[in-house]
Amino acid sequence: MAVGEYLSSVIERGDAGSALLAERTVQTLQHSPVDFIGRKKDIPVVRFPENKEVVVHTAVGCQDLKNPTEIAASLVDSLTEDAYRLNAIPVAFANVIDSQSGDLKMLENIAEGLVQQSLRHEVAILNGENAILGNRLTVPFTISGTMVSMRPSSHKKRKEEGIEYTTFAHNNKPVFLNSDGVGTKTEFYERNRRFHLGLQDSLAMKMDDAVKLGAEVKVVADVVQTRGSISMDKLGKYAETLSMQYGCKYVLYHEPNAPISGYGHSNLNIAGTAVSLVDEKILDRLHPQEGNVVLALRGQPNPRSNGISAKRENMEKILGKEWHKETLGKIFLQYLATPSTVFYPVCKKLMDQDCATAFFHMSGGAYKGKLAHLLAKERLFVQLKNLFPPDWRELALAGFSLMPSEVAYAQWPMGNEGFVAVRPDLVKEACHLIASAGLESRVVGGLEHAFNYTGVEFRDVKDSSGRSLYFSGK
Repeated sequence: MAVGEYLSSVIERGDAGSALLAERTVQTLQHSPVDFIGRKKDIPVVRFPENKEVVVHTAVGCQDLKNPTEIAASLVDSLTEDAYRLNAIPVAFANVIDSQSGDLKMLENIAEGLVQQSLRHEVAILNGENAILGNRLTVPFTISGTMVSMRPSSHKKRKEEGIEYTTFAHNNKPVFLNSDGVGTKTEFYERNRRFHLGLQDSLAMKMDDAVKLGAEVKVVADVVQTRGSISMDKLGKYAETLSMQYGCKYVLYHEPNAPISGYGHSNLNIAGTAVSLVDEKILDRLHPQEGNVVLALRGQPNPRSNGISAKRENMEKILGKEWHKETLGKIFLQYLATPSTVFYPVCKKLMDQDCATAFFHMSGGAYKGKLAHLLAKERLFVQLKNLFPPDWRELALAGFSLMPSEVAYAQWPMGNEGFVAVRPDLVKEACHLIASAGLESRVVGGLEHAFNYTGVEFRDVKDSSGRSLYFSGK
């Protein structure tokens, strides 16, 4: 794939597929106890009875079946059957669809299987993730899901053979689900054989999405697909470390001999769902506002987990298929195989203390989709200046392919992993809190009401026509 085709073939086509799936599955949200919260009442959540605990469990679709509709239906059947085996009542789930191409007809067939079985079992499809992994899959698609079920809080937990699950108390707060995965970045961990590091990328993608709602992440449930020799013991121990570090339960569902490929004979794919509690008092005040100061955030230099296909292909073009064994390739791999920073803990504190009004992390669309688009929805505009500079290896990869800035900044973080909008009188406090978390921040702009322009303009970055780089977000 040429790097210039990335936005249309992956991000934009993925968004079209996501829109199709959302439109087809919305009818399942009629099932009680689904509710809609937020200023625009567009965030689906589940409300659990006071005397019930939340049960979280994961399953995968059966690849042995004939067609996409049957495979998708088998996922819903497995999730609901597991709920009953756990003496719980199935309520709602989120799914992850990884596919080779994002073919819309195939997604339509998948949606048909999901919807027909969800209506049959009276469960809601609360959310989902639609990812395009190209030739890293050896089948047209795979599908997995994480369900929340309910059972009496007094129920004694016991080991149920073949079902990885966990439970938590909801404290009378609505439950939110959001899904994401590592994508093709796992190839870098295959090359340096540090497979476990992909788990931090997975946490970052999901936890940093959940914290946009000020949510408290209780569980992250990931499906770990492997092929070849990969130690699940090592991944399990690292999951326990991350669980303690970020204050959530981290549950891994292992699918061995998965239909995946990649570098070498040992391959990995990670994707799943975060299950969170939303405090509606915090949520109601979380929206970027005119006059907010915008801070750029960064941790250790890394590419996050987006725009990786272009980076993978460029490395092969520059240094060959075994690029990571070359002296220069090893230097690039140090950067490319650095896990994403997890901003969730510090952003949660900023929001809990009514210091921050919004958070944006540069993954899956970067400045175009994850910043400009969200600001445009609020009729806001920011001129960015004094940004953190991109890592030299990021610039080198863009320069090698003669990638124009409008393409690079639409898919890559370019040195700035995230942005947070803070109240102008609390900028000093916000910067201090961020620094105490071992992260860097700097003031890069202020939010303005959009009179003539919405979205993002870069004061110090030019597009291919020589004008200031600009994304309207529309």
